[in-house]
Parts: sequence; structure tokens; C-alpha cells
Amino acid sequence: MFALLSFLLIAGSFRLQDVSAQTGSNTTVAVTTVAMTTGPGRQGGGGQAEGTVSTEVLGCTPTPRDVQGPYYLPGVKHQHVVCRGGPYLLVTGTVRDTRCSPVAKATLEVWQADPTGCYKINPQRPNFCRGKVRTDARGRYSFLTVMPGQYGSGWWHARPVHVHFRVSARRRRPLVTQLYFSGNASLGERDPCKFCGSDNPSQLTTPRPPSGAEENYTVGGTRYRVREVAEWDIVLN
Repeated sequence: MFALLSFLLIAGSFRLQDVSAQTGSNTTVAVTTVAMTTGPGRQGGGGQAEGTVSTEVLGCTPTPRDVQGPYYLPGVKHQHVVCRGGPYLLVTGTVRDTRCSPVAKATLEVWQADPTGCYKINPQRPNFCRGKVRTDARGRYSFLTVMPGQYGSGWWHARPVHVHFRVSARRRRPLVTQLYFSGNASLGERDPCKFCGSDNPSQLTTPRPPSGAEENYTVGGTRYRVREVAEWDIVLN
């Protein structure tokens, strides 16, 4: 019996290594503590092992919350083209829960600065560099935009390039966060917003060239040529 349980524990450890290698940086694995005892059994026999065989629980780490900022506007209409004018950036990913299950019909509100670093907060023009999309049955989302510009000068140094997100879903607390782009000189300690999350690796993405069907993104019969693709998965509590 002890030999059998030892084999199960060894096999379980290999499984944990395989799982952690496949799930990526946003995934954690929790393992129950193993309490094993050897010695005489309850009936006086020798060599019997008593205790709990380890079990594994797969989970995804929630996306960190970040500053909402002063430029959020409620009531923006659903639209998959957030900022127009090009060159276009396709942002895509999956919304999951902490068990790594996809969250269908989650609503993503998105807003950002235009390429010159300008925000518009005029309620008469609420859809300027703003949009709203929903996830599909597999938790997937996508929208088209342009790379935001940096803003700030003088004593208020330029903030790193970022896109704001507000993600909501049924029976879940809304998540307000920001997406940043790797390689920007204002990330981390150089970010003038000292309580923002630009130093968090899980909020960074590295745009890549489009491949295959990604090169063209069609909305309402209009085809847009994509220059870069940014992939970013989001995990809700």
C-alpha cells in the first residue's frame, strides 16, 4: 500500500510540472498538503501508510485592478472600432474566471487617448476613441483601434502608452484596469502615476505582426487593414 501511494505522489508531481508548463504566467496551481505516516496499522500490522493523497486545483490569477482615471464616460455604444484613422492595431484575447473557465457575454468598455495623446470627454461626442464589445461563447473578444499616444510634459512626465478597460459580467465584480505595451520608456518607476500598474508584467503586451486572416478585420462590411496584433487575456474574480 505504501509503495502504491508513493507511486501516486511521484506521478502527481510530474503532472503538476506538466500543468504549470502549459498554463502560462497567469496560472497558479494549488496543492493540498500531504500528511503521511508509517508504522503499525490499526490492527497491529506493519508498514501501512495513512494520510491524504495530494490533489491539484488549477486556477488563473485575477488581472490586477488599476486606476480608472478622469476620462471614463458611461453609455458608450457598442462598436468594434475604438479609434479610427490607422494604422490599425487589433486587440484580442479571452476573458476567464479564476478557474480558467471562459466568461461568455462579458462586456468590455474601452477608452484611450488618440495618437497625439489627446482624450475627449465631451458627452456630445462620447464615442471618440471609445468602444464597447462583448465576449462570445468561448470568452473571446476583439476590437480595432490605433496605438495611443503619450501625454504629459514638464513636471508631469509622459505616462506610458496604455488602454483603459472596464470589464463586467453577471455575478462578478467589475474590473477596472489598464493595458500597457512593452518596451515603452515610461513604464514602471518612470511612470508619473505612482499608483498605476505599469510595472505589473501581467498588464503588458507585446504587439506582433498579423498572420493569416488577422491582416483584415471586417466591421459592418468595411474591411480594415491590420498592422499589429496585441493579445491580452483578462481574468475576473
